[in-house]
This record gives sequence, structure tokens and C-alpha cells, in this order.
Amino acid sequence: MKGLAKGRVSKAALLGILFFAAGCGSKDEESPPNYVVREVHTGTTVQGSQGVTQPPQDEDTGQASLGNSSIVREEVAEGFGAESERGTVDEESEPDGSDTDKKTSKDTSEGQALPDETADTEDADLSQAEPDHTGDENGDTDTGQAPLDETPPVNTDKAERVNVMSVDGMSLLPAGTVVDIAAFSEDELAACFYFEDISDVVFERMDGNSYGENCAVGLSELCYVRVLHYGFDGEVHIGELVVNRAVAQDIKEIFMELFEAEYPIEKMLLVDAYGGDDNASMIDNNTSSFNFRRAEGMASLSKHAYGLAVDINPLYNPYIPIREGEQAVLPPDAAIYADREADCEYYIRHGDVCYEAFVSRGFTWGGDWTAGKDYQHFSKTVE
Repeated sequence: MKGLAKGRVSKAALLGILFFAAGCGSKDEESPPNYVVREVHTGTTVQGSQGVTQPPQDEDTGQASLGNSSIVREEVAEGFGAESERGTVDEESEPDGSDTDKKTSKDTSEGQALPDETADTEDADLSQAEPDHTGDENGDTDTGQAPLDETPPVNTDKAERVNVMSVDGMSLLPAGTVVDIAAFSEDELAACFYFEDISDVVFERMDGNSYGENCAVGLSELCYVRVLHYGFDGEVHIGELVVNRAVAQDIKEIFMELFEAEYPIEKMLLVDAYGGDDNASMIDNNTSSFNFRRAEGMASLSKHAYGLAVDINPLYNPYIPIREGEQAVLPPDAAIYADREADCEYYIRHGDVCYEAFVSRGFTWGGDWTAGKDYQHFSKTVE
């Protein structure tokens, strides 16, 4: 009986074990935690999922086993993803790692900037720029060029400036040349103001223009004068005149005085540059002296025919004769400047430096004439 009972118990125990095993086997198996998959694919954080299901730990390492390795990889991937946006910057940033004014490589085209070129820091690929290159407060660097979205500045210089190192070098340059006299001493500057006999080269320019076939003035009575003057552009120009020898010293001193005062004279070329045409010279605002011609509207010779008169900035200081009771303006283009009450820095007026320079040396001013006015004109009577 004991054996049977023992057998029955053993059989019952065996059946119980089998039924227990069968019951366990029929239980639905839980699926892997969704947060593992969700975190891998969506990149959301794991903190909200932790505490619901704690992943098993690896007995050897004490770290999360395979199930949690996805979370670990996602955290790394998330970190990498965040760092990857910064990583492009860090790779192309300045050596100090500063985040100021950093841009990704997509901001500029590859190879557009060279290492020695300065680029706009708002758009530059900093991996290709010098580490210490920075822009101004507007984001523009000193490239010497206007930004692409702005109109380039217009060059208003009328002529290229020539750097002159000696008075002899100055004498080889044509009148009208813009010169850099920064290296000149006071004595060298003074030597740039001189007069001399009419050379063959100068006479070739005059012949048939200011000096016609019937010219009653001998060349020995005339002198060629070279001076410096400030133009309307603020630059120093070479000027030239042909004047009567009797006033050559006065003229040299007058234009030295005007130069020291930086008095603006736009042009000073021989009237021969205009074919001896006085009207064309005036329209171009050219300061000139000798021209063998009659006085305007008169049978007598002009003081210019003897080289005893100088017209200064004639366009802005026109001749206003009275003809048949009517006021005229010469040149005609200067009519707007006939109003002497207007504000114009190029007007010659009583008491200004130009007026005083001439009048103090015995010249009279056409602006003081009673029968018409010649505001450009200074002349001197000599024995």
C-alpha cells in the first residue's frame, strides 16, 4: 500500500507538475517593451518609459543587456544627432571653438573663398577663412569691393595721379596732369612755379591758334608760365599760361599765393588746346591768358592779345556785356551764373583771396566795370 500510495503520490505529483507546466505554457507571452523600438525609430527620450519596465542588467558588466542596448544606441545616436549639427560648425569653426558667427559649409560654395581672401563673415565658409578674419559691425570686410547687393562706388577722379619725385620730373609732364607732391619740400614746391622764354615746342602749339599770322606781339615779349593749382577735385594739377613778360613775375607770385590758399581752379591750359577759340575755352571753364584777338564786340585789341589779362574760372564768372541796351552773357552756358547774389564757392568776389592776389599787384577786376561786367577778368596796364 505504501508503495502504491507512494506511486500514486508520485504520479499525482508528476501530473501536477505536468498540468502546471501546461498552464504556464498556455499563458500569453509579453511582447518586448515598445519603448525600445519607439526610442530607436523616433528618437524620443527614454525617461518617460523607465520605471514601467526596467531592462535586465548584464551580470558581467552591470550595464543594460541587449534589450537596453537599443536605448543606449539611441541615446548615443541622439547625442550624435545633436552634435552632428554642431559638429559641422565645430569642424569649421575658429580654433578657440567659439560659436560666434559660425556657419555650416552649406552657406558657401565649395572652393569659393581662398585662404588668403577676406570674406563676409555673415556668409563665409569659416573653414576656408583665416582664423582672425572678422567683418565690421555691418558684416562687411575690407575687401576693397562693394557688397554684391550694393552699387559699386563710382570713381570720380578725372585723371590718374602721378607720383613726382623731382622738379625735373615735373617739368616733363604735360599741363593738366594730376600730381602727388607729398615728397616735395617747400623749396621744391616753389621751384614748380616758374616762367621762361617761349620754346619751340610751346610755339608749335601756339602757331596758327593763339599766335596768328598778323600777331603784333613779338615772342620775345611773352613768357611761358608753369604753376601748380588745386582743381575742383581737390587734387594738385599742373597749370600753364602764356603771359606778357612784364607781368610774368606777378603771375607767378599770384598763383603761388592761390596755391597756398588751395584756391580751386578747374583747368589751366593754353587756349591753343581749344584751337584759340576763346568761347570754347570759357565753356570748358579753362583759365587762360594770352590770345591774340580783338576785344569782344570791339575793334580794338583785347588785353589778352598782349598777355596782360587772365580769365579765372570763366564759366562760373561770366562776361556780361551790355549790347544795344540788353544784357548778354558769355559764354551763353554761364547764364545761370549771372546772378551774383547766388551762393557759389567758385564766384570771384570783392575781398576774397583771388581778388586780393591780383588787385594787390596792380591788376583791375572786370567785376568793377561800369559798362558791363567781366567777372572772370583781371588785367594790368603797363608802360
